[in-house]
Amino acid sequence: MAYDSATEVYMASFDRSKPPGEVALREAHEQAVQKAMAAFNASAVGVGTARKKYDGLLQKFLKKAFEDYKRNAFTEADVNWKSQFYLLYLNVFFLASIFQRQTSPVY
Repeated sequence: MAYDSATEVYMASFDRSKPPGEVALREAHEQAVQKAMAAFNASAVGVGTARKKYDGLLQKFLKKAFEDYKRNAFTEADVNWKSQFYLLYLNVFFLASIFQRQTSPVY
């Protein structure tokens, strides 16, 4: 079926190696959409309401798949950033405690 083929093409061709930036993800999405639509148009038959229905369903799928991926990518990036910030905080705290011990006068 044309719809199934197009969704598979989209999922296979969406470049998930892009960093989680809006522009990079949008470009990867647009490239995958073009490939998916080409696959859909190559295998879809007819020009009537059935084709329009599946075209509409495909457009909804493509939009939702992108929004879901984008949300997950941004959430993952946020978690990674917070983890890195926390590790940096711990390192600074640790180094400060060492420095404080070394510079404290001995009584």
